[in-house]
Amino acid sequence: MKNASPANGRAPRLSSLRAALLLLAGSDGRVNAHDGRWVRLMWVWLGLLGVAWGLLVACVWAGASAALPWWGPGGGLPLAPAAALVALLSLTPLHRPVLAVARQLRPACPGGQATAAAGLLAVLALCLLWIVPYYRGRTSLPAWLAWARPMAEYRLLVLMPIWGAWAMMVPGHFCPPAEGANPLLRTFLKRQPVGGTALWMAIPLAGTLWELNFMGGWTSLPTGLALAAGGIGGVLLCRARGGVTRDALLAANWLTQMAVLVGYLAAKSHT
Repeated sequence: MKNASPANGRAPRLSSLRAALLLLAGSDGRVNAHDGRWVRLMWVWLGLLGVAWGLLVACVWAGASAALPWWGPGGGLPLAPAAALVALLSLTPLHRPVLAVARQLRPACPGGQATAAAGLLAVLALCLLWIVPYYRGRTSLPAWLAWARPMAEYRLLVLMPIWGAWAMMVPGHFCPPAEGANPLLRTFLKRQPVGGTALWMAIPLAGTLWELNFMGGWTSLPTGLALAAGGIGGVLLCRARGGVTRDALLAANWLTQMAVLVGYLAAKSHT
């Protein structure tokens, strides 16, 4: 259904937020039906949704860890938190980036796409099992700000989706929309400011360098992989598809998040 134009000519309340939600987690039918109007601040909300996604993932991890604790004198693996996150990404609209990657891998085979998506989630689960042991460094922050320096896995889980949201903003500066792109995607690409993209790059970049500084110089590894995956990988993916598509943007989101995760695991193994 097309967006109804308001009688007073003003944008509907939170129209940019709704458009950002559609692009990130909406069904293909609803995205294609959007008329592309009233999305001037869509880039702001897309970044904020990345923050919300990260906080949600961290809360799910914390809840599952509290319900079925895995730590103790004998150690253990975070089976419950990892399973909870995989379930979250399988049973909610947050699965769309995973499905987008599967579509890129097996574009002409629906059955193969399901297998590819399952494989991607399996890789994620294995990586999540490897982020232990958790680390909480000393901080000079006052007690009421201690939440800003949580255990290391929470820092990582919050940062990953913010990097992913930024990755969706980059390709539009270097690639035109693909032929047949829907109005919502075309308007998003047209109205994405360079300054806005730079802002949403600076936020996770600064956050990564600060929150993961306990790894010393190895912090540059997840940071560099995130910049490469989001800044170069997404553009190459869109060019390979003949222009920017929603699936390509979502795939860039997911691949950038995984680049951060893999970079963190590799760096942590050397510290």
